Amino acid sequence: MALDFPSSPSLNDYYVANGRRWQWNGTAWQRIPDPGAQGVQGSTGTTGAQGAQGATGSGAQGTAGAQGTAGAQGSTGAQGATGSGAQGSTGAQGATGAQGTQGSIGSTGAQGSTGATGAQGATGSTGAQGSTGATGAQGATGSTGAQGAQGSTGATGAQGAQGSTGAQGSTGATGAQGAQGSTGAQGSTGATGAQGAQGSTGATGAQGAQGVAGPSTIPQNSQTTGYTLVSGDVGKHISITTGGVTVPNSVFNVGDAVSIYNNSGSNQTITQGASTTLRSAGTANTGNRTLAQYGVCTILCVGSNTFVIFGAGLT
Repeated sequence: MALDFPSSPSLNDYYVANGRRWQWNGTAWQRIPDPGAQGVQGSTGTTGAQGAQGATGSGAQGTAGAQGTAGAQGSTGAQGATGSGAQGSTGAQGATGAQGTQGSIGSTGAQGSTGATGAQGATGSTGAQGSTGATGAQGATGSTGAQGAQGSTGATGAQGAQGSTGAQGSTGATGAQGAQGSTGAQGSTGATGAQGAQGSTGATGAQGAQGVAGPSTIPQNSQTTGYTLVSGDVGKHISITTGGVTVPNSVFNVGDAVSIYNNSGSNQTITQGASTTLRSAGTANTGNRTLAQYGVCTILCVGSNTFVIFGAGLT
């Protein structure tokens, strides 16, 4: 397929077709070899103008959103440490009971039977129990876990339709001629009907198409005398040393952008050409602008022969 190269190119202009890049070397379009491994990503190109907003739709209002789920319960705080009070000491052992009385000696002869063993003395009373050690202080309560996020509120239901206006009361009868008759009672006002239902919100228009990506680099067009911009300067920056730069009419389209760098120690004038409007961004001021030494600015076409200019060192 034949390639449709741009006519009247400027030095170092680029042309891309079928995924391949070409560059004008001043004499002919030269094929740029396919790149090797990808290098460091270049700076982001100028953002394309935003697409027009889609017309407001007329679709019905969506149903109310479901209630959000409850947030998870926070974890339980750690248990406080157990008290460490000392145990009371053991009470002293009670004294041993007195020994029982020895039995009487039998008469001599046949040996008398052995006297019965005296009863064992009563066991001494148990010593008093030591007092209980003081209870240790209760450990601090763990912090309460964070509360879960509240679910989103469902959409408000549509308002009820407006009721019809109540009928007007009848006029009182006219009194007889002579003494004026009493005025008839005014009829009661009909009840106000309920407000009509609100129309549903139209569907959101589709988002405008994203602007094309800018080039990975901004080519330079170096000038040493007064210079008037041309269509081939779109996407480039003009390095000017003297004479200033003029913005002409009937050359650029909406979305075209050109940057200017004052590569000198003197001020340079950015001239608003005939039948063009050059407005300082963020103001209503139009006309010629002054770019201070080593200042840089960008000119963006926003309408037919209408431009916005902004940058550093611009007055």
